[in-house]
Amino acid sequence: MPSFLFADTGSFYPPNIGALSPTTGSTVRLNRGYHSINGAGTIAALTFLMPSNPYMGSRVMLFPNVAVTSLTLQTASGGAIAGAPTAGVAGKPITLLWTGTAWQPEVD
Repeated sequence: MPSFLFADTGSFYPPNIGALSPTTGSTVRLNRGYHSINGAGTIAALTFLMPSNPYMGSRVMLFPNVAVTSLTLQTASGGAIAGAPTAGVAGKPITLLWTGTAWQPEVD
C-alpha cells in the first residue's frame, strides 16, 4: 500500500465532547475536546484550567450557551494564558490550541 494511504490511528485521539453546567465562582478542569457551557442564565465568574497533559495540536473548544461576565482561562497549573478572552459571549465559540509549549487562543 502506498505510504500516503496509511493512517497512523495510534496517534489519533477522538475529541471528548462534554456538556458543562458550572455555577458562578466555579473552577473547572477541562479535558481535550469540545465543551458546551450551559446554565440557567448569565454566569458572573468562571475559571477553566486547561488539560494537564496535552499533545502538540491539542485543542480545547468551548461553546458558551450562556454569557460569562468574567471568564478566566488558565494553564493546568493555574498560570495565565496570554491573549485569552476574559468574557464569554453566548453562541460565540472559544478555541485554544496547544503549540507544544503554550496554549494559544485561536481568534476568529
